[in-house]
This record gives sequence, structure tokens and C-alpha cells, in this order.
Amino acid sequence: MAEFDSLVKQQRALTVKDELDRIYKQAGARGMNANTTSDRTFFHIELPSNKVELWAWLESDRLKNAVFREFYSERDVVIEERRLRVDATPTGKAGEAFTAMVWQAHPYSWPVIGWISDVTQMTRDQANEFFATYYAPNNITAVLVGDFNPGEVLQMLERYFGRIPANPKNPPKVITQEPVQTAEQRLNAEVESNPSTIIAFKTVPSVHRDAAALEVLGSLLNGKSGRLYKELVLNQKSAVGVGAFYHGMKYGGTFSLYAMSAPDRRPEDLEPMLYAEIEKIAREGLTEHELQGVKNRVRAESFSRMEGHAALRDALAEAEGRGTYKDFLDEPDRLTVVTNEDVKRVANVYFKKERSNVMTIHRKAKEHEVK
Repeated sequence: MAEFDSLVKQQRALTVKDELDRIYKQAGARGMNANTTSDRTFFHIELPSNKVELWAWLESDRLKNAVFREFYSERDVVIEERRLRVDATPTGKAGEAFTAMVWQAHPYSWPVIGWISDVTQMTRDQANEFFATYYAPNNITAVLVGDFNPGEVLQMLERYFGRIPANPKNPPKVITQEPVQTAEQRLNAEVESNPSTIIAFKTVPSVHRDAAALEVLGSLLNGKSGRLYKELVLNQKSAVGVGAFYHGMKYGGTFSLYAMSAPDRRPEDLEPMLYAEIEKIAREGLTEHELQGVKNRVRAESFSRMEGHAALRDALAEAEGRGTYKDFLDEPDRLTVVTNEDVKRVANVYFKKERSNVMTIHRKAKEHEVK
């Protein structure tokens, strides 16, 4: 261990810290960062349009000549990030366990940041192999939004990024498909958090024909104007917080219902109330006024993502990560044609008891308390 620490110290003496960030900031850029989900990794930055060539040069160079100088210290950063986001949060580990239960076979069961044993034991050779597999130009999409000449920029991108050799082997295909769930799954957790209930149903990928109806359904139930808030919080006064949302991904999706119990209620009391709202929709559907209102709201949210360069960039990139950028452009039209029968149908198809995954959270009793 002492020898390892000594080598890391020597390495740091040869490293120019944060050089890339400094170069970008001197050029007027901001917001250099990265984020990762189960489907993709984004590297993003905002910069003046006359600095596009600088960006192309820098980014193509670090792809072509990648050197992980601070691999071991950055690995420690990831470990600390995991500790702060997962291990040190009240519901972090319970949430990880719940996701691992929901997805029985598909890699979506793995946490994005990795299990701690993966992170601590990952070697530099493994990092190099992963980089060569997934960060090759035949697996990268560049999304540029702003004031520039597309023809000129395209030639520039070809000049800089075209010098990077393609990976002769494409990334391995995901061949494991999630089986149809045939029995309800349950997880009971005791943590330092407010009592609550979460119900998750596996549904469909974001490009599936039923995705738009599920999104409309989520908008109907969610928010302070949604059915869940009106019924469970205002009417029955059984919950102090509720939510519902469809989360479409590249290879699958989930639809989740959430409720945090009021002080005089148990989380078990909320579960049948959540089911009751879903069953009512499956049976009766929406009113025309509700349907049009939800469509207007969802369409407005879609268009709002086009107002800023960064928001539009991220929306296009997110769509490309799950399907193609055209899916984002076509989203308003797909939502417009959703009918009441579509909403009823998806509620009947996907929200079956045997396809449910339920996590009940109770507040952990303190050592001096008697259960």
C-alpha cells in the first residue's frame, strides 16, 4: 500500500491538473461536465460558436490519444461519490435493492455507478479495454446546437474526428431480454426515512407505440393537479406526497406509483389506494377535458425543452441514446393522437397485480424504541 501511494504521488507530480477545463474557460466556455444513465454517457459543454474548431480539436485528440493519468485517484472519487449518493443516503441501498429486484435478467438491474466491489477492483487495463470498445467513433454521436454554418462544421468534424480509427468490433449487443413477470415481488425496507410505498410495473421502451399513452397516463396522475394528489392528499388525507411517472429506456421501461403516508397512516394503507386509481382509469378511462388538458401540458413540456440550446442539445442526445433524434422531433405528434381507449388499454395491459413490484418503506426504529 505504501508503494502504491508513493507511485500515485509521483504520477501526480507529472500531471497538469484540470488543464482541459482551464483551456475551455479561457476560450469562454462553461458547463464542462459528464453524466451517465443505464443507456448512455454524455460529455457536454457550452462555448462560443467561433470556438467550435477548438472543441473539435480537443475532443478528437482526447478520444484518439486517451491517457488515464489519474485513473486510481479518479477511481477513489467514484467510490466517494457512490458513498455520498447511495451508502450515506437514507433510501440509497433500498433503492438499489429494489431496482435489482425489478429487473431480474436485464443489465438494468445493475447500478449505473457500479457495485462497490466492481469499482474498487477495476484495473487500468479494464478501463482501456472498455474505452476502446465504447468510445470509438462508430459508437459516438455528436450533437451541436447553436449559431453556426452546418456545412462548414460538418467538414470540420470529418477532418478532426475522421482521423480516429473505428473499432473493428462493434460493442456487444444486449441479447438478454427481460422475461414476462408472472408473480408479484415485494421488498420491505426499514430506513431513516418517511414511511412510503412505491409500486413499479415493467412496461415498454421509449420508442414503443404504447409509450405515448403511458406518458399521458403518468401526467394525468402526477402533480398537484393530478388524480393521485387530489384523491390521496386532498380528499382522503392519507398521504403527504404522491407521484406517478413513466420512464422509457432503450430496452425497456417502468411505470411507477409513489405515495408518502400521512402521520396517522401506514404505508400499507396507501397501496390499495394507488391501485384503486389505476383500476378506475382501466375501467372508465379519462374525460375528454382531462385528456385534452394532459395532452396540452405534455406538449408544452416537450416544446419548452426547445427554448434553450443546452436543453435542446440534451433532449436530442437523450432521444438518440434510446432510439434516434427523430423520436424527440416526432414526440408532440405521437402525443396528439393518443385516445381515451389507448390510455384504458395500456392501464389494462401493463398494470396487472402479477407484474407489480412493491417496496414498502418503514421508518427504522431507534435502538431505545420498542417495536
